[in-house]
Amino acid sequence: MYYLKRIYQNFFNQQTVIIYNGQLVILLDAITAEIQNEREMASFENLLEENDCTAGISKIFYHLYDFCEHYKQAHNALTLGDQLKKTGRIRNYDDLIISHMILSFRGETNIKNLIHPVVKTLKDLDEKKGSNFLETLVAYINHNQDTMLTAKSLHVHYNTLKYRINQIIELTELDLSDSETLFNIQLSVKVNDILACL
Repeated sequence: MYYLKRIYQNFFNQQTVIIYNGQLVILLDAITAEIQNEREMASFENLLEENDCTAGISKIFYHLYDFCEHYKQAHNALTLGDQLKKTGRIRNYDDLIISHMILSFRGETNIKNLIHPVVKTLKDLDEKKGSNFLETLVAYINHNQDTMLTAKSLHVHYNTLKYRINQIIELTELDLSDSETLFNIQLSVKVNDILACL
């Protein structure tokens, strides 16, 4: 542990590296030394790989008395990453917040109940008919309903995409102008992804 501590102290130019609850914790001054570019992140990930370590990264905090809460975030990032079978050596809590919230409901309800009926309908149709309605809808929402960008991302013709979207609307009576419904569909897709990992 002390050997690893020295390695990470050297990598971060003597930033504060402590041992807390049996784990190495790196307190990085994000104002002056934040790892920002891809090259530095790749170097950090290589160092983690060489030492068979995984890093959980919390949200940024500004007061040392917030340490415990952010330590929990970093720890949760590690745990969630394992649960959700995430690849890579760096687990960022920012990327896992929604998954964390969804999994927190497991003690209260069956998280399948969080899946929007439109997603259930399209998933069932895709499984029965070999279609890809759900993938199309998700891509369309993720590209802010931009038909050209969505068609390009799915590698289909513009008219093919328009036809699929019209079929989805006809099959589900989906209102694409309702932002709440669109959010629920995106949330439902996350729930499906989580269920596939559990």
